Amino acid sequence: MRRLFLMASAACAAIAFTVACSKDDGGNGTDTATGSIEQNVVGNYDGTLEVSVTGQKPATQDQSITISMAENSTDAIDLAVTDFAFSGIELGTIKLSGLPVSESNGTYSFATSEPQTLSLDVLGNGTMLDCSVTAEGTVTNGKLSLKLDIAVLVMTVNVTFEGDRVAAE
Repeated sequence: MRRLFLMASAACAAIAFTVACSKDDGGNGTDTATGSIEQNVVGNYDGTLEVSVTGQKPATQDQSITISMAENSTDAIDLAVTDFAFSGIELGTIKLSGLPVSESNGTYSFATSEPQTLSLDVLGNGTMLDCSVTAEGTVTNGKLSLKLDIAVLVMTVNVTFEGDRVAAE
């Protein structure tokens, strides 16, 4: 009977140890998925932005984009294109929030789950108009590929960005 009790106690201890170890987050105090997103996606990216409006030749320019962790989330990001302008028209900042991130084979993918509405100075005269914005992108080995579609009035502005993550100073 004593032997049976000892074996049962040893089995319970082994199970408890296994469960405790499986919840280990690597000792850094952060969720493993969040840590991966913070290490591999979050940051500033410098690159080339290409903008085209329905039927027009694309314009290219240098641009910086910032990706940060979404507030109160372990698997979503916020994306900001600060001082977005093209063809001499300054539209303002495009800020998209809560883009879910997934990872597969070292590539982190994100997209808007539905269009987000932003107010932008599309006419370049200070008049803010509501725009519907969708985004999809990937980050692989510090390289960001991004596609934005901005629907305003009767036109669509198509934006693509290719850039590299800037090393933290």
